[in-house]
Amino acid sequence: MRISLGCLSLLATLFFSTVSVSADTATDYFTNGVAKADKGNLDAALTDFNKAIELKPDFADAYDSRGWVKRVKGDLDGALADYDKCLQLNPNFFKAYNSRGWAKQVKGDLDGALADYDKCLQLNPNFPEAYNNRAILKQARGDLNGGLADLDQAIRLNPSLATAYYNRAKIRKAKMDAVGALADYTKAIELKPDYSEAYNERGLLKATQGHFDEAIADYDKALASDPKHVAAYANRGLAKSGKGDLEGALADYNSAIELSQTSFQPYMYRGYVKSKMGDISGAKADFAKAVELNSLAQKFIELEGYSLDGTKESKP
Repeated sequence: MRISLGCLSLLATLFFSTVSVSADTATDYFTNGVAKADKGNLDAALTDFNKAIELKPDFADAYDSRGWVKRVKGDLDGALADYDKCLQLNPNFFKAYNSRGWAKQVKGDLDGALADYDKCLQLNPNFPEAYNNRAILKQARGDLNGGLADLDQAIRLNPSLATAYYNRAKIRKAKMDAVGALADYTKAIELKPDYSEAYNERGLLKATQGHFDEAIADYDKALASDPKHVAAYANRGLAKSGKGDLEGALADYNSAIELSQTSFQPYMYRGYVKSKMGDISGAKADFAKAVELNSLAQKFIELEGYSLDGTKESKP
């Protein structure tokens, strides 16, 4: 059977079009996955990254992005495997070192995390996120000055990196620099107006200074951004209790406990309030629950001058 030159040309066009569509499709799946991940649609993003890798098994960027999704979803081992594959394909992928370092840090492998952050910054000394993450690690190890230096550098490289101001505020607070910490929390909030953690931490700082109304305003903002912020409810309860608003404090502790039954602090704080309101049996039950969740609660309760039976110890 004869095939005309025109037919051969058409067949060749169809063949090469099919090949090119396959390559383009891998990129399209990757691009769509990134867009979905940015919107928080992680399951759909994961599906797209899986497809991109299926079509293009040497797609380093797709492994890196899929690793990020897996990490956010709590699959740290899966994330580490993807980062390993990404770096196997591209040993100079500096962002993947930073991402793998964070996954290792969450798993408690601080030495491995530090090595990855160092490698990332060796490849790209101008990557602020790696300085930020390394600072968190250094703070966890008690190296406050090293962490502060890294955060200063992160902010020099990217003055709009809200998380760097937030983390620097925490280190400054640990170094008893309340003025510097307050300025950094405020800058973080200015850059990211829905930064619930920054509002919560700034509220804590203001509460320790006795500025309960300002602290409550910050906790209100934290809860407006994140209505399930357990610590913000508990901390607002403390501020209300400090103002003498026991009913308001009790309501906030109830909300915190309704959201999470695994944290001992709300039970302990609610026990204090119940004892003050004369609900001794309720205080006793809350103290018992707090100690059940964390044996250290007993020490805190006693330091506040309470007994586990729900009563306030009288001073001699």
